[in-house]
Amino acid sequence: MTGLVLWAAIGAAGALGAITRFTIDGHVHARTGQLGWGTTLINLSGAFALGLIAGLAPAHAIVLIAGTGFLGAYTTFSTWILEAVLSADAGRIRNAATLAIGQLVIGLGCAALGYAIGIHL
Repeated sequence: MTGLVLWAAIGAAGALGAITRFTIDGHVHARTGQLGWGTTLINLSGAFALGLIAGLAPAHAIVLIAGTGFLGAYTTFSTWILEAVLSADAGRIRNAATLAIGQLVIGLGCAALGYAIGIHL
């Protein structure tokens, strides 16, 4: 895949990832009414998917397109941290801690599980 085509594919995948994140977060927030749970679902599923992709296709263009493009736009560190800060500021300390610590610990597990599955497929 040539450089320009790869860049275009990463950009298009990024656009799809951003739209997917926006859509999923909106649906989860509408159903739960809770700040942060859509981002949690997105970040954990994204960690698993990136681990899986890395395990399946190391050093392949698909890792760049799906990983950097789609999943880079789909998952979001800044929103995760901001939602934890906003929850703490609103006095919901348990929710803030769950968002901050839970996503980190479970996210590592999701990425490791995805990778382990990917290298064995």
